[in-house]
Amino acid sequence: MIDEEAPTRAAIAAFQAGRIEEAIGILREAIGRNPGAAAYHNNLGVMLLACRRVEEAIGCFREALRVEGGHQQARLNLFDGLVNLAGSVGPREAEGLLREALSIRADVAEAHYNLADGGGHWALPAGGGAAGRFAGGL
Repeated sequence: MIDEEAPTRAAIAAFQAGRIEEAIGILREAIGRNPGAAAYHNNLGVMLLACRRVEEAIGCFREALRVEGGHQQARLNLFDGLVNLAGSVGPREAEGLLREALSIRADVAEAHYNLADGGGHWALPAGGGAAGRFAGGL
């Protein structure tokens, strides 16, 4: 019997030991063996987001949702990624990212405020969102 959580546990251990690229590689290999496992895509996205590789992370969260549309954690992590990216782009692109983020989670007042203020001024604080949750394990 295959332990589908083993790659995630190994990746978390490597990541927490500072072996970031090894951790990312473990999950990429797991995805190669089982591309239909939304959890692998989501967990890879969390690691990439923690490394500030935001656009790559967003792609992973989107893939997790493509594979498993109801994957709630991937949906929340996608929100985190979109908001982080909105903080690093111009106002027009930030507006689109914030609107997409709010379509996922309409209850975040800061995103509404930022959208009304022209967008692009707010991002999750260091340690917040998916990246912060990662420190304690996925």
